[in-house]
Amino acid sequence: MNPEDISARLRALDVALIFDAVEALGGTPRCLDLGVRHQSGTGRLAGRVLTVSGRPDPRARSERVPPPWDEFRLFEAVRPGHVLLISTGGEQVAGVWGEILSTAAREQGAVGAVVDGLVRDVAALREMPRWEVFARGTSPVEGNGRWQPSEFDVPIAVPGALTNHVRADPGDWLVADEDGILLLAADEVETVLETAEQLLERESATRRDLLAGDSFAVVYGRYQTF
Repeated sequence: MNPEDISARLRALDVALIFDAVEALGGTPRCLDLGVRHQSGTGRLAGRVLTVSGRPDPRARSERVPPPWDEFRLFEAVRPGHVLLISTGGEQVAGVWGEILSTAAREQGAVGAVVDGLVRDVAALREMPRWEVFARGTSPVEGNGRWQPSEFDVPIAVPGALTNHVRADPGDWLVADEDGILLLAADEVETVLETAEQLLERESATRRDLLAGDSFAVVYGRYQTF
């Protein structure tokens, strides 16, 4: 299945339903910390992960000679359909991502950014078409001199909801909505999709029969779902 089809099918499903599908298959859902919430866009996001990690750093860019990495290489690595997943290393004040970086990534084909930290320029972000942002919140504080990206396209750890941290690998799938954010391995995404779509059919039948006047007990006995 091509990535565009996978993205479209994931976006058509609620994250809660995908969570149920992972558990139904015997897996432990890789659910990100629930403090990372929708900030801009439609509130539905799905795509392949491009990981970014960074850390608090008091040096301005002009002080970092030579720079620890070429930040522009990150944007050269962006491919159509990418979601940037950014681990901030615990930075709690600076807005590490904003409008200009979003524009640069979007113009290379990325569809959104998920930030385990704060973002800036939220009013402008909310005006951007075809762009989704999830983050812990917003901040006016400039990141330069407070936070520094250090690596990209490498395995990273981000805080989790069911476990202290979840591992994110380059090429994982990420799906997000107003309920939360899940990571799926590339080799499991099609099986999870099929299971979630089957669960959706059962939920739809449950809703239909309840609206037709059948009792909850009878309907639950029929479909075993709610």
